[in-house]
Amino acid sequence: MFNLDEGKVDTSLVKQAAIQILQSDAIVFGQYQQLLTSGQWNLLIAIAKEGEIEQITARQFLRKYHLGNPSSVNRTLTSLIEKNIVDENVSEGKTLYSINDVFLSRWLAEKY
Repeated sequence: MFNLDEGKVDTSLVKQAAIQILQSDAIVFGQYQQLLTSGQWNLLIAIAKEGEIEQITARQFLRKYHLGNPSSVNRTLTSLIEKNIVDENVSEGKTLYSINDVFLSRWLAEKY
């Protein structure tokens, strides 16, 4: 596992731990694809690659990730929020969307 020599933790140890978590959870993360529609999966990947997104139905975002029309993306987003996979955070008049599991988000961004 990890060797905590004298209780010291440095960035390389944290990175090792994050990589190990991603590897150990890869099977679980992969099962999300089986549980979601292709539209939900594709939107999830797009959000992961962006980290967080404000204008989810912006033409540029939809084209970049080949997501389809704004109304279907809105329905898909609503479904992901209801499933507690995507968070909707409102702050200072802005609404930001992000994946609530940081490890899932990193895994998606790296794998796809």
